[in-house]
Amino acid sequence: MHLTTPRISLPYPQGLSPDAEASRAHTLHWLEMRGVITEPGALRAYDGLRLERLAARAYPDARGADLDLASDWMAWFFVFDDLFDGPLGRDVAAVDALVEEQLSMLQSARPHRHPSLPLVAVFGELLERSAIGMSEAWRARSAENWSRYIRAYQQEARERSQGVPGDLATFLSLRRDSGGLPSSLDLGERVEGYELPLRLYESEPMAAMRSLCAEVVVITNDIFSASKEAALGQMHNLVLTRMRDSRCEHAAAEAWAVALIAERILAFEQAEQRMRQGVRTRSEWSNIDRFIRGMKNWMRGCSDWSAETSRYPSAEQLRAQQSA
Repeated sequence: MHLTTPRISLPYPQGLSPDAEASRAHTLHWLEMRGVITEPGALRAYDGLRLERLAARAYPDARGADLDLASDWMAWFFVFDDLFDGPLGRDVAAVDALVEEQLSMLQSARPHRHPSLPLVAVFGELLERSAIGMSEAWRARSAENWSRYIRAYQQEARERSQGVPGDLATFLSLRRDSGGLPSSLDLGERVEGYELPLRLYESEPMAAMRSLCAEVVVITNDIFSASKEAALGQMHNLVLTRMRDSRCEHAAAEAWAVALIAERILAFEQAEQRMRQGVRTRSEWSNIDRFIRGMKNWMRGCSDWSAETSRYPSAEQLRAQQSA
């Protein structure tokens, strides 16, 4: 497994909101007060992930309460994802029940009186906070993206029970959904104060860029997380799948994944050129520019944060932890 930081070349500038530290304190308090994480040791472990820096890198123009919202969402994403690393992730019926509970929250404006977990309760809170000031079209689009994200966990649970994920195209399609990037891009509009009209959002070049951006982010995640997920016996990781299918060493699988990122960055730039053709209003160009910049911020921000967080230890660090 990797012993050094993977070399992923992304031609986009670094960004970091100056309010990262304030959001760090806010989210730690919020997690504790909402009952999501209450044990001091668990809070310290969470703090070591520095997820507020992921929010600050992905949304460098967000400030104050807007960055707090993004930081809270990053906490929710990762705590939710970690639920499935244990026995729950292999219990298809339990996953179905949790997924259906959360889907019902997308379909009802009323908060649930008796959510099964604090994490489910705060999902509803975060949805409400995110919808403030956004149009009905954005809310409908956001709900659809959330639905695909949550349902992806059902498919992953079924694949775990069967033992083998699908081919590369199927794998990436599922990871685009389970990675949550579409919802994260929606959040970027909310916390950075703009909204991309639906016809521009659904245009061919923008749809291509969104798909490519999501793949860059999930491949980056899989490169950095391969050692950890191998130790946990996880199967939904592109590097580990490549090692299994091609019977190659980790270094070769990682190099292959890095090359996939380079291919997608090139395709992203070509799609951006197509998106920038034609005649549009000044407001439309502004929104297009901001959404494209948001995707670039996510690709670069994910890579930069992955290299600095404690979430993705190397194989050497994992061995040291296990022998301690």
